[in-house]
Order: sequence, then C-alpha cells, then structure tokens
Amino acid sequence: MNRRHAIAAMGLGGLALTGAAEPAQTLKVSMVLPELYGHDGKLSMPPTLRKAGYGFRFIVVVENLLAEDVFVWADGNSAGHGTLSFEITEADGKKSIVHRIEREWWKNVIRAEKLVPHGLHARVIEYDPLPGKSPEWEAFPFRDKNHEVTMRAVFEQAEVKGGKLKLWAGKTVSDARKVMLWNT
Repeated sequence: MNRRHAIAAMGLGGLALTGAAEPAQTLKVSMVLPELYGHDGKLSMPPTLRKAGYGFRFIVVVENLLAEDVFVWADGNSAGHGTLSFEITEADGKKSIVHRIEREWWKNVIRAEKLVPHGLHARVIEYDPLPGKSPEWEAFPFRDKNHEVTMRAVFEQAEVKGGKLKLWAGKTVSDARKVMLWNT
C-alpha cells in the first residue's frame, strides 16, 4: 500500500467513525395536557389549551433516564427560569416558539434540583393568566377561530463551567402532540 492509499484508508476510517450512533438520551421531557374521557373510556375532548382568563395550566415533566443522579436548575430562580420553551407548528407549516417572559428578580436564590435515576422534575405552565395577573409566558398562538396545532416542549440547559455541582447540559425535546387551541 502506498502513501496515498494509506491516507485514503485513514480518511475512510475517520468517516466511518463520524457515522456512529447518536449518544443515548439522558433526560426525557413530556407534556401532560388537559384532555377529557367519557364514562365509556372514549376521548370526548382532545388535548386542548383554552384562552379564557381562568388561570388554566398544564404540566411538563422532565425524567432522568440515567442510572446516576442528574442536576437541573430549579424553576424559581433566574438560572432555571428560561430553560423550557414550546415549539408550535400550525396546520399551514408556520412555526413559532413560546418562551417564558423575562422578569426582575428581587430575591434570586440560585438552586438546582437533583433527579435520582428515573426521578421526575415537574413544572406547572400557567399559559392562561387570571385577569389582572401578569403573564409568565409569551402568548400561545390563539386565533379568533379554534384550531389544531402540533406542539413540542423543549428543555435546554447551557453548560456551566466550574463550580462543585455537575449540572446536566444539553437539549431534549418531547414527542410532538396534536393540541386544540380554543379562544373562548
């Protein structure tokens, strides 16, 4: 084998290495959306988010899939405040992202939560604030007419260098869910 063949073989070996499988998922994010079933067990109201000014909420759950402890930023401080967002795709393909609204922190105790193996971290999403209450989230794309969208939750934490605590860093996205948006 001459030098050119050896370089080509090394290059092909490098290409084979870059085609390796993606790393195993370490966290899983899921949405618990309001839906109703009748006494017969049949779905009577599909997953629905309503804009009515009643303080409606839904839950997002982050699960540790590893066999070791994982730390994530707690929700009630500036470090954890913006780690969750929602990707929304409308029927015509138009996409939008709903973020948490930035806020002033008069008391900001930075803390993390430990997720033991298969442990859960839940966040309550108040997407429909009561009248007179400041919204915590940017507006979901409610329209004059009720419509179906596809929604995914995105949990993302940037890497933090230094410090004693090893925080999880990365991005995980929930499965896409069909959701009705009702403007009542």
